[in-house]
Amino acid sequence: MRGLRSTRNRICHEVEVVNFVTAVGSRPDPGDGRITAWAWRSVPPPRSRAARDIAGHSAYETALAGQNIVYTFGLATGFLQLVLKAAADPLWLG
Repeated sequence: MRGLRSTRNRICHEVEVVNFVTAVGSRPDPGDGRITAWAWRSVPPPRSRAARDIAGHSAYETALAGQNIVYTFGLATGFLQLVLKAAADPLWLG
């Protein structure tokens, strides 16, 4: 989650979204050229040297860079659904 938050914070402030993603595949289709797989790209560290920004960048590079974007958002969604369940019913955690 820290890597995703770091990405969100940097987009439009110092880095364009296109710098964070790269096309990694497409289906063998009838030739319409659509890209069907995207991955997180390794990006340079932030200009800021604040510990929070460096830690966020490190989390991004460790957990996200090179990974399929759909997969990482699926993991984040699953985690947030568990957090929502726990918040709605504290006894759910046991």
